[in-house]
Amino acid sequence: MSLPPSVPSSSEDASFHTVSTSSKERAAETNTFDKFSHRRLRGAVLKKKVPVDVLTKTIQLYNLELSYDKQPAEVMDEVERMLGMEGIEWPFGPKERLQMISAKLEHELKRVLKSYGYAFPFSSCSIMSC
Repeated sequence: MSLPPSVPSSSEDASFHTVSTSSKERAAETNTFDKFSHRRLRGAVLKKKVPVDVLTKTIQLYNLELSYDKQPAEVMDEVERMLGMEGIEWPFGPKERLQMISAKLEHELKRVLKSYGYAFPFSSCSIMSC
């Protein structure tokens, strides 16, 4: 009589099953950690305010008609410096860095426009893409 596939047939199979389960749990914990560390990093970046004059100079450099991945590298480096984001280690890669620079610029632009009384009709609409 054979055992169902979910029940190990020997102690060797049982140890493999335990190892693979623990590695799956570890991968899930790592993914959860990455998600929370990403949120923490994003919150820290967006929390720091930028003066209006610096934001104005930044917008003059950054082409709002282009997406973040189409911007020249020199412009993104300068915008990162002007927004006070230089020196941050981006654990998720260079694309994440560019996304965060763009998100920070958009966040600051919305903050300034709201202070002048501009209301955003759609919360899901990006001011850079509408």
